Formats: sequence, C-alpha cells, structure tokens
Amino acid sequence: MLEPTKLTEEQMIQLFREDYLLDDDDNILFEVHETGEWIDEGKYSDKEIIFKDVLTNKFYSFYLTRSGSYFSYYEYEACDRPVEVEKVEKQITIEEWVTV
Repeated sequence: MLEPTKLTEEQMIQLFREDYLLDDDDNILFEVHETGEWIDEGKYSDKEIIFKDVLTNKFYSFYLTRSGSYFSYYEYEACDRPVEVEKVEKQITIEEWVTV
C-alpha cells in the first residue's frame, strides 16, 4: 500500500496533471480535491495541491513549483513531502468606526 506522505516527486506531478493516482490494478488511490491559484514569484510560480486518500478519507497537501514560459513549456518540481491537513472554519471579526 502506498503511503501519501511517501509519494515521489514524479507521483506528485502525475497526481497534479491527471487529478488522480492509480494502483497497479487501476483503482484510484488518491484524487485531487482542491488546487490553489498559481502564486507568481517572477521566474517561478507556486501552487498548493490538496488531495484525498480514497481508502482513509484523509486529506494531504503539497506545493508544486513551475518554471518556464506560457508560450513554450513549463517544468514542474515538487520539493517537499505531502503533509496531512484538515479543513477548519475560521470566523473573522472586523471592528471599524462608522458615522452616527
């Protein structure tokens, strides 16, 4: 069984490109749940990928970096291992002065 925190760089890039990762019997192991927007850092851009382990229903996150050109091609790199994440709801209170 493939552990989500031990995915290789190639497997993470494949997961990003195909929206899922299969086992040897063509069963879905992991599927992309959510992707962030590309954050432009000049020569490089970063994007967060959230994916789900189909067997455990746990979620994991990793960052993908791309370099290259929109007009030619991009090279992708995933430097860190995926980490387990969970979605939480946060409430923000804003205090301001208003005319009376």
